[in-house]
Amino acid sequence: MLSDRNRLGIYAILTYGSSRVSDIYRCLSLRQNLISHHLKVLREGGLVKSRRRGREIYYFLDEDELDRMKGIFSKIFRTLELEKFL
Repeated sequence: MLSDRNRLGIYAILTYGSSRVSDIYRCLSLRQNLISHHLKVLREGGLVKSRRRGREIYYFLDEDELDRMKGIFSKIFRTLELEKFL
């Protein structure tokens, strides 16, 4: 899911906190319908959640999934570090 440059950019923006499509649009200059599509992919993949406040929808990272990913990356990096010495 994060191999796509646009989704990675959206994910990076969301690491700073929740955002609306219009906020992401100002940062990435992608068409809003394209941002919505990428957010849908990230939500379906379990990386992003959304919450409605009135007419606005705010998107934010799933903290549990973020912690799980940190653990996976940590294991990968430890393995790579060990391989240097083999």
